[in-house]
Amino acid sequence: MKIFVVEGNYPQYNIIDGASLDDKVERPKTAINLLPDTALLMRGRPFFVPDFAWPCTVQLHGVVRIARLGKNTITDAPRFAYRYYDAVSVGATFTAARLWARLRVSGLPWDKAKSFDGACSLGTFQTLSEEERKDLSGGIDLSINEQVVQTADLKDMLCSIDDIIAAISRYHKLCQGDLIYCGTPAEGSLVQLDDHIVGRWKNKPLLAFNVK
Repeated sequence: MKIFVVEGNYPQYNIIDGASLDDKVERPKTAINLLPDTALLMRGRPFFVPDFAWPCTVQLHGVVRIARLGKNTITDAPRFAYRYYDAVSVGATFTAARLWARLRVSGLPWDKAKSFDGACSLGTFQTLSEEERKDLSGGIDLSINEQVVQTADLKDMLCSIDDIIAAISRYHKLCQGDLIYCGTPAEGSLVQLDDHIVGRWKNKPLLAFNVK
């Protein structure tokens, strides 16, 4: 199983202030990162913040699940990309915010600030009809302790899920069970110990877990 995470896929998400870090850092243009499967935190399990990750931020994503094998044929005919996924959910990715900013400013790879064990939480999937897959949309939101901190609509993504799948398939064979985190609408929200996090799609709570 592979985990793909899209960066910079909403128009309002163009800079990060590092969640009260000292320096603003320009965000890269839309990019797709590949995370190890050890980064996945299955639904309901608590997120234990590593010592190196303070301050830690959380970001909301829509997530789709790949349902069949696919490679260059999707790149050549992206209009058929909807055939390659079958379900949607919401996910939350975590960032070691200060470490991320230091690595970016230094021009160093910053994957260890975003791909550590448990850095991607995943909610329950909702199976989609063919019509829903042809026009993926729906509001998503993330709340911390019952306060909504991030919201978006999947239809507002700069790169549609079909374009993302087509782009990935040029370089990676997509396999059943692969996950695509489609992009976050806002800079990270700081988390604290004992926070309760809930993610929703179309007002359906699909993700719920605690920070430890």
